[in-house]
Amino acid sequence: MKHIFLACAHAPDQTPLPGLVRELRAIERALAPLHQRRLYELASNRAANTDDIFNQFTNTSDIEVFHYAGHAGGDLLYLEEAGHIKGIAELFGLNRQEDGGQNTLKLVFLNGCATRGQVASLHAAGVAAVIATSTKVNDEAARVLAEQFYTTWATEGRTLDDAFKAATAKVHTIPEAASRDVVFEMMDLQEGDFREAIPWGLYLNPALPDDSIRQWALNQPPPLPEMMLNGIKPNPTQSLRELVFLFKKSAPELRSSRQDPLMALIERLPWIVGTHLRRLFAVEPGRTMAEPSLERLREIIVAYTELTRFMSYLSLSMLWDAIGENSETEPLPFRLIPSQEDYASTDFVFRTRSYFDLLERASNADPLKLKPHLKNFLKEVDTENGLRPGYLLMEEWKQALAQGKERFNSLVQSRAANKPDAEKGLVLEAEAIYAGFLKACLFLTEFKLHTVRSIVVDKIRKLESEQPYSHHLIALHAAFETPKTATTIRETATDNYCLLLSPRREANGPALLNDVINLSPFYLDRSSFIGNNINSYPAVFTLDYQRGEGFYKEYVFHYIDRDINHDYAFAQDNELAITTDGAHLPEHIGAGPEILERFEKIHQQLEQLETDIPQTT
Repeated sequence: MKHIFLACAHAPDQTPLPGLVRELRAIERALAPLHQRRLYELASNRAANTDDIFNQFTNTSDIEVFHYAGHAGGDLLYLEEAGHIKGIAELFGLNRQEDGGQNTLKLVFLNGCATRGQVASLHAAGVAAVIATSTKVNDEAARVLAEQFYTTWATEGRTLDDAFKAATAKVHTIPEAASRDVVFEMMDLQEGDFREAIPWGLYLNPALPDDSIRQWALNQPPPLPEMMLNGIKPNPTQSLRELVFLFKKSAPELRSSRQDPLMALIERLPWIVGTHLRRLFAVEPGRTMAEPSLERLREIIVAYTELTRFMSYLSLSMLWDAIGENSETEPLPFRLIPSQEDYASTDFVFRTRSYFDLLERASNADPLKLKPHLKNFLKEVDTENGLRPGYLLMEEWKQALAQGKERFNSLVQSRAANKPDAEKGLVLEAEAIYAGFLKACLFLTEFKLHTVRSIVVDKIRKLESEQPYSHHLIALHAAFETPKTATTIRETATDNYCLLLSPRREANGPALLNDVINLSPFYLDRSSFIGNNINSYPAVFTLDYQRGEGFYKEYVFHYIDRDINHDYAFAQDNELAITTDGAHLPEHIGAGPEILERFEKIHQQLEQLETDIPQTT
């Protein structure tokens, strides 16, 4: 896999630069989608010395981008000790390919003061392009320029030239701040060089046959394989109807049933997944999802997001149970619950893979026999002739939708330009991809999602009871029927206020909850916390992200409604924010203080999760 290497250095005899780590964190955030989608391997060293850089390059043969942030001079990079660029350039030259002599290292970005004197040595080593500075640079401006550069470059279809132009435009908006100072006598510059409008320059290697390097894009939309192209149908819902037909063939009991197979599929999928499938077929007063509109495209993107999020939370729940048996595990390379800033780039397929890899090493336990299904799902997503191209396309859609209307519309225009039927083609393509993902997850129909509404203890003094705990459950499904209730008695009690995934069994049988996976606190049934009617229809909140720190940290959930006339896209009136001492509910949901206090335990649960499973920040 191709690599991007980021390094910053704090030279002990130079003025400290507090923005360096912030710069690398910002770049890491910008490039995270490329890393999560396995387009690039991202290596980052926030306190590099010369040995670190040499080791990285000698042990990695396919680094394409090297970014340095820190003090510099005309021919020096100030690491823990001064590193002469001649020696470092010779190191970079080792990346030349034996066949054509071309260097795999295409870009070196030296984000320090007066680094232009190092360009010639890097060009001589075969580096195609160098971003360097002609004089000292503003520390805050250097951070903002780098963040904008990589944010733009990581965007689908944007080129090196696009990224540099966007970055230099952005830096003009930054007020003066602390500078990355330089010892001027080390600079090999003419006096006039100090009067340039902006100190950064993009320098192309004059030995290149042309300037095509300017059109280098890190993130190109992949072509869909024939299998997926064949799944694109001329009208909305057709791809999904074919999936319904496939599901009916796999369920013998439906062949002679009078039940609509679409409703049967919606009912058998977990609420969170089935709700979105139902919305895609909805025809309600004032609105319809039957048209190939951008509204339908947004709905498909959200449906894909919630399906992959469910797979992620399912694997995380399994891992959390396994960690209880064996606490020895390596840290995950991300925060378990993303921050609000990181939410847009959160890749749930990447997280599912990360959780599953740890789960495989942590425990052999698999009470629901889900591991083979998860393994097959991930294998399909990683297959170039399978779901991988569609996964890459949908992740870019998901990120664009989360970033806002402007970014989403820009991606629509970019992708529609290559479609003969423009926006309609985008909708039909996305639907076919989503249908492919649903097909890979049809194993979920073998299980049932319950919410525990109440647990009643039937225990009388001096009388023994082998099964004293009576559980009142609601089956979570998104079909039109009234809620399906179940009651089971057990020797031990499950958890309160939880959602349980179990194999499909007899509704009121004693074995109903023998083998379960608890999906709380990632999903919450509002009706389990609020309201007196234990048979009321469920309303499921989904964990999105965390915001704030310490006592002010909140865990933010959103609610998805089955009715397409109700807004769902993370609107404020559908937000549940759980705090250390309760919760902030949407205005239309009334609840007294005694109800809000129930949510405190959810906050404690999520903090316990972050303690139990090690993670890097």
